[in-house]
Amino acid sequence: MTSTLIKYNVILIVLCIGITLIHNSSEATVKIENLKQDSTKEVNLYYDPFNPQCRSVLLTLGALDLELNLKRIYLFHSEQLPEDFRNINSLHTLPVMQDGDLVLSESNAIIVHLVRKYGGQDDHPLYPNNPKIQAKIFRGILKTAEVEDKIHEALNFLEEILEKSTWTAGNTITVADFALVASISTFEVVDFNLGNYQQIQNWLSKCKTTMASYDTANQEGIYELKSLLESKNGFQNKTTVKTEISLYYDPISPSCRSVLLTIKALNLEVNLKVIDLLADGTQEKDFLDINSLHTLPVMQDGELVLVESHAIIVYLVQVYGKKNDPLYPHDPTFQAQINQRLDFNNFYFYLAFEIQHDDKDDGRIPKIVGMDKIHKALKFLEEILKKSIWTAGNIMTVADFALVASISTFEAFDVDLGKYENIKNWLSLCKSVMPNYDWANQEGIYAVMAIR
Repeated sequence: MTSTLIKYNVILIVLCIGITLIHNSSEATVKIENLKQDSTKEVNLYYDPFNPQCRSVLLTLGALDLELNLKRIYLFHSEQLPEDFRNINSLHTLPVMQDGDLVLSESNAIIVHLVRKYGGQDDHPLYPNNPKIQAKIFRGILKTAEVEDKIHEALNFLEEILEKSTWTAGNTITVADFALVASISTFEVVDFNLGNYQQIQNWLSKCKTTMASYDTANQEGIYELKSLLESKNGFQNKTTVKTEISLYYDPISPSCRSVLLTIKALNLEVNLKVIDLLADGTQEKDFLDINSLHTLPVMQDGELVLVESHAIIVYLVQVYGKKNDPLYPHDPTFQAQINQRLDFNNFYFYLAFEIQHDDKDDGRIPKIVGMDKIHKALKFLEEILKKSIWTAGNIMTVADFALVASISTFEAFDVDLGKYENIKNWLSLCKSVMPNYDWANQEGIYAVMAIR
């Protein structure tokens, strides 16, 4: 899929909501009284923060200070398709809200229902009783034949509205602002130029500083979507970075392949030097002078020599990645989660892959050992992937490179992954998203298959 097509597919989300608004207030903040949590304890919201309509509902919850039972449905895992979800919403769309016997599957209907039922006052400023204001809140956008024309026509219309009012449906904030900001802020994902729309830019800034829980309700979903689209499409647009790095590796080794995946994700040009593990290439004197542990991979970058794959992939991102690269972000909490997955991979999966002596032909062959330990680890990872798209959260990181290199190697040893549905979905995502996956990882797996 080309970057242009992805851009317009994402931007079309804006038009799915199909509303414009008008409403303004010198008071940028709407104060909502706290509600008792038990008033909404039976309300379920099925959502995915990738989806702007879902985020408009989350913004409404933040404004009303409501706590619902949040049930994430991963659209990229097609979790809206199984029968148990279709029993709730046969259209298999998001968001879906269950409030007792009431089921709503359209975001605008949901946010209006929440304000009216749980807003704590009869004439709530987020959705006033005045029919004229209500009409302004949900006003259709004219459609044109071309997607980009449609977007700019809608933005021009909104720009004119915001020249006359602080908010999109008048001079106080309303649910219309929640719906629109969830859509228009998604333009950040595709770098759509809003430079000609000064009023919209001012309004976006106001939304970010004014709306309760904006970061958790809206911005986090944008970051997740941006990361996924970058990993799926953006790497091919990166300029190749030439380096003086030398990498000693053998593609049959999962730890070596995790480094290759990282190199391709960063679009680095390095000096690749194949060392044959099965022929004891790591015992050669020239190699021992570089790494006396006679292990692979080994990376040389100037005077720096690293002999552990996880240290290598983190180093590559920190030195050659972009500032605060999502593959290994600066946030200490996120780094701790990634490091935890890397250690998990070392203990359970890397140690399972061994090069052993083969009595049949007096050679050396790769083996997998400790199947009970492997399945224990797979069960743990299966639970992790029930709650997140990637192994360390909802953006792809170096932890995924390390783990996919290990777990995909099980294909060569007929390890049964049939009961690990979430792991299988994650593996499919890795194969379709990671840059040059076939060269960096799959070819090494085929090599293992050929020599077993």
